[in-house]
Amino acid sequence: MKVVTFDIGVGTIDILVWDSEKVNIFKMVMPSPLQFISKRIKSINDRDLLINGIEMGGYPIGSAIISHLSKNLKVYMTYPAWKTIKYNRKYVLDKGIQIVDEKKANKLNEKPNIEVEFLTDLNIDYYFELFTHFGIETDFDYIGIAVQDHGYSADKKSSTNFRREWIVNLLKNKPKFSNFLFSHKSIPDYLSRSKGLANYIYEKTGIPLFIADTVIVAMKGCLYDPNISHKRLITMDIGNGHTCAFSIDSEEILGYFEFHTHSITPEKLEWALNSLVNGDLTNEDILKLDGHGAYIRKKMDNDYKIIVTGPRRDIMENVKLEYVFGAPFGDHMITGAVGLLKLILERIK
Repeated sequence: MKVVTFDIGVGTIDILVWDSEKVNIFKMVMPSPLQFISKRIKSINDRDLLINGIEMGGYPIGSAIISHLSKNLKVYMTYPAWKTIKYNRKYVLDKGIQIVDEKKANKLNEKPNIEVEFLTDLNIDYYFELFTHFGIETDFDYIGIAVQDHGYSADKKSSTNFRREWIVNLLKNKPKFSNFLFSHKSIPDYLSRSKGLANYIYEKTGIPLFIADTVIVAMKGCLYDPNISHKRLITMDIGNGHTCAFSIDSEEILGYFEFHTHSITPEKLEWALNSLVNGDLTNEDILKLDGHGAYIRKKMDNDYKIIVTGPRRDIMENVKLEYVFGAPFGDHMITGAVGLLKLILERIK
């Protein structure tokens, strides 16, 4: 059996190629599509921009587009690519972006003074071609993808509140990481970024596909550090975009909290971790600290260990708590890719 997993974050895309019949596991860590697409857009100084494709994660792309507009150049976007900026169509138009249909986009594409950019979190053709250059056959049985999805709220809830809402609903239904893994056929409509990407990749490859949130796969991956054997754990991923921690007892999720990484301090983290263990952390507490959300099901017993992973884990240096770094397969940069692989293998066994 062959599985390839792509963990797509703000800073990097982390790739793992696993083959049950081979000893070696191939891995790759590269700049994320958010980084190199936004960099390409910012480099355009003398041409208008036509953006089509599908919905991506938003901030770096949106910032690059606003920068392009500030040069007195035009930006045209098609559906659903414009949802990368915001789910509010009026908001997008008010920024000066022109939303066009496919017919108008095709006409614009013929103009010599326009640059065309296709949005997708995963250019699967590019990575499959790259694999073949290294002699890796792309006859995969399954593809795994992780992206962070705030979700689309039909009743216009804020992205912060709605992300917490769907996470809590899944935890109430079944407090296991496996409940956050979706096949391409079962992704709920409210996870529009995930669903659009999964459908796009499946249409191109025809390979069965699973998708999950980046924080979930990072938490799951922490459990497979060979040096970690404790059953009661706080697993924490300090990513480039979000910081998230889960309290776990024998893989049952007891609670969690989430921050935007740019807003955290060692003092905030120490307080939040202690409150998560004590079971007295509230969502309101986290929001007051410019956090993203929290939910407690049960209090954690005192005998526990803290595992930390993620590219910004150096923030923990000034936190006055004992912790260890989680590094499955000896590499903290592929924690999420490993966690996604483990979720898929457990699902299909």
